[in-house]
Amino acid sequence: MYSTNRLGIRGAEPPSNRDNILSLLAVGGSTTQCYWLDDQQAWPYLVQQKLTRADHRAWVGNAGMSGQSSRGHFFLLNELLPAIRPRAVLFLVGMNDIKFLARQPERNQGDSRDLYATSRSSLGNSLFRFLMPAMILFDPESFRTDRNLPSKPYHHELPRGLVANDIDSEILSNALHEYQENLRNLSQTVKANSAKPIFMTQPSLYSASSYWEHHAGPGFFMDHQDRRFSGAAFWKYLDLYNQALLQVCHTEAIQCLDLEKEIPKSEDYFYDDQHFNIAGSELVSDTITQFLLNPKQHL
Repeated sequence: MYSTNRLGIRGAEPPSNRDNILSLLAVGGSTTQCYWLDDQQAWPYLVQQKLTRADHRAWVGNAGMSGQSSRGHFFLLNELLPAIRPRAVLFLVGMNDIKFLARQPERNQGDSRDLYATSRSSLGNSLFRFLMPAMILFDPESFRTDRNLPSKPYHHELPRGLVANDIDSEILSNALHEYQENLRNLSQTVKANSAKPIFMTQPSLYSASSYWEHHAGPGFFMDHQDRRFSGAAFWKYLDLYNQALLQVCHTEAIQCLDLEKEIPKSEDYFYDDQHFNIAGSELVSDTITQFLLNPKQHL
């Protein structure tokens, strides 16, 4: 079940009386949206339930959108923050910003998924939602998020000798600089709306292991034309983005949860190379809830 409220985001309608409710907004890409998980299995919903069980009246809106980068998050916040007025905004970001390293048109002109903001009525989304039931009937196993994948059908062995694909150093430097500026702007926008920004690093199944030096996952947002990236190469760039986020949080005194360090790199928690399965969503929600309940957060 995937449902949205009147604002186009997952979750119940925002509370009308916010004084006695811990209202949070979760912002990010598909790892926040949890598209292939049921409404009640997505980690933002689970965080809401666990905060409520801890004697906090809570509401958590899930504004994650597949493919959206920190460029698009800014426009989304300008729409949602005045309407919701949350106490804090949880950012799980970075994964979709990496695509700008390998795709020059998107880097220079932007990505259309950043322009849709909260709109759920784009032609692509409409067609996808219309066709999804037929796709599931045709191949139901491919849509199971609780299955084990011993054959690793989404891991592709790279040709011998191709273990990485380095990005031009100037492109990388400019991209990381832009990402950090976007994070600062997001933080300032949240604070200007009397809310607290909380950033989280992005977990992934990838690592610098020998296995991932010779294998690549889907990488649809990194592979371009005849360029191929190993899992280890992708991890190198994701780690740079995570470190860039941690640096901004440190220099700007922004609360940050290093979520990447808390989620094991195991198929027990991911149904592909980046997205959380049911167990992964449960672990993510546990980790975030414990972080939020720390008295230092002053929520």
